[in-house]
Amino acid sequence: TGTASSSRFQQRETSEPGASSTPAITFLIQEALISGGLGALAQDSSFLAVTRDEMAASSQLQVDEVEKAAVELLKGRETLQGTRTGSAPLDTSAVAPGRSPGL
Repeated sequence: TGTASSSRFQQRETSEPGASSTPAITFLIQEALISGGLGALAQDSSFLAVTRDEMAASSQLQVDEVEKAAVELLKGRETLQGTRTGSAPLDTSAVAPGRSPGL
């Protein structure tokens, strides 16, 4: 049962050698699915791609515009969490079921 964390996203976002890239929008979709008890769907790359595309279409945005918004959302959330605690970025695996910040 994998859990998502923003620190994992940050690590992959830095383009470290050998690290695969997880787009921010995919990360947020996975986070929402996991927090809703749908971890199996969070691992289904086809489902994630269709969900991403449908989100973009329903918002009348291009996928790259949705991705930019997702990156900004994650940055803002981590900045807010750092301001509150003065510590490490938000661990999104602690999000309560049924609650998904930003989605």
